Order: sequence, then structure tokens, then C-alpha cells
Amino acid sequence: MERLAELSSEGDVTERVAEQVAEREAALAALAGLSEPDAEAVILASWYGLAPADAAKLAGCSTRAFTVRLYRARRRLSQALDLTPATTLQEQS
Repeated sequence: MERLAELSSEGDVTERVAEQVAEREAALAALAGLSEPDAEAVILASWYGLAPADAAKLAGCSTRAFTVRLYRARRRLSQALDLTPATTLQEQS
């Protein structure tokens, strides 16, 4: 009962879930907008949690090249997320 009271006092649960879904959709859209090598770098490092040396082997490049690729891919992903409609809608609220 206490947990239900906490949930109801935290605000509208439906609104929070909708925000999370919108954020997830924006992130997936931004990821889909990346080039294949950029998306691969982000997925190997973030989704699979691989160390740069291991990810580089799978990507077929040196560890140094992969680290640079990942840095650039994360920067492009961040820029893409800043430009998504969900972000601009939240900023207007």
C-alpha cells in the first residue's frame, strides 16, 4: 500500500511512461540516422559493453582507430539527439 501511495504521489505514471517511450524512440531514431560504422561502434561499446580492444577486433580495425571512431560516433549521436523532435518539444514545454 505504501508503494502505491508513493507512485500516485510521484505524479502521473502514464505521463512518465510516455516520456520514456518518446525518449527511447528519439534515441533509436538518432541511432538509425548514423552511418553503419558509427552505429556499429556505439552498439559494440554501449549495448554489448565491449572494451575498445575487443570491439576493434570485431570491427576489423586497430584499437586506436576504433577509439577515434567511437568518440566521433558518440559526438554525432549526441548532435542527432539534440535535433530530434522529442527534444525540441520537451524544451518548448
